[in-house]
Amino acid sequence: MSLRASLYLTVIALIVFLAYRTIGDSGVLLDIENTFNGTCQPVEGVTGGEDITIDRSTGLVYISADDRWSTLAGNPRQGHIYAMAVDGPTALPISLTPELPFSFHPHGLSIFRDEDGSTRLFVVNHREDGSDWVEIFKVNGTLPLTHLRSITYPDLISPNDLVATGPETFYATSDHGFPRSHWMQTAEDYLGLPMASVTYFDGQDGHRVAEGLRYANGINLSADGKTLYVAEVVARRLSVFKIGPTPTELRQERTVDVGTGLDNLEWGDDGELWTGGHPRLFDFVDHAKNPEAYSPSDVVRINPRTYAVTPVYRNDGGELSGSSVATVAGKTLLIGPVFEHHLLRCHMN
Repeated sequence: MSLRASLYLTVIALIVFLAYRTIGDSGVLLDIENTFNGTCQPVEGVTGGEDITIDRSTGLVYISADDRWSTLAGNPRQGHIYAMAVDGPTALPISLTPELPFSFHPHGLSIFRDEDGSTRLFVVNHREDGSDWVEIFKVNGTLPLTHLRSITYPDLISPNDLVATGPETFYATSDHGFPRSHWMQTAEDYLGLPMASVTYFDGQDGHRVAEGLRYANGINLSADGKTLYVAEVVARRLSVFKIGPTPTELRQERTVDVGTGLDNLEWGDDGELWTGGHPRLFDFVDHAKNPEAYSPSDVVRINPRTYAVTPVYRNDGGELSGSSVATVAGKTLLIGPVFEHHLLRCHMN
């Protein structure tokens, strides 16, 4: 066989492999049947509530919200952080960022309680000039947040989510290897290229600590601070890392097949990881372009001891499209979307 023929066969084999993997990863062949043992009601007043976290010491929910449909249409509107009581069946969100001196388009967020009892909120911010930052705020109950610091560094490329580890330290995911608006991001998505990463900010400098991930998204830390969990949307799996003697030393321990395009990761009060997910990724791409197009939504929980994956909620998108986060308190389940104009507050039977 000639060298040219061998090259052609290699290219064809690669294309077939990537096509086969893309079909599997996208969930295009999945049957979607609405499943949930409970009832849900919409919570109005929040658009694009992509990430939600609970301060269990106060019972307040913090919501990262941005009108991404407006941004994609070339008409960006200032995003907000909202607060809401988790246990109030009729509680409505209150904006904690009514006026900020910089453009604010929040993405992932993480709460940190300091030794002195004060609370800080860390938020990924995609500014309108194309730069990416992490904003740190002081939490003042339901009063407006106090901005403390803005952080950026070279490896903070296309950040998606973060988890705070100290008053000014955190791990963050970069969902792509190329910056936002770069044409290579599309190639990364459709070819499933493992170019995403995790970085660590030590208070002064950023360090890349994990690489070779496929669209790294949600991230969270075990209670003892020894295990880091990272959601890989395109790979439909959870990557589990053990943290070494220093925060920059990570060792991948295992991957867990979750069966959906898992997004943000939140700890439930049951000690399990909860995540919103996108069972059909191509449907989600259509939903991003067209608000009338449904994108099915998933919620699953993952046992961190056995790594058993339990489906909790699945919907064809009619109730909520593009679920990106799920967090629980008792029998209350809150589900947030990437784009939609409402959240879901659900009661689990």
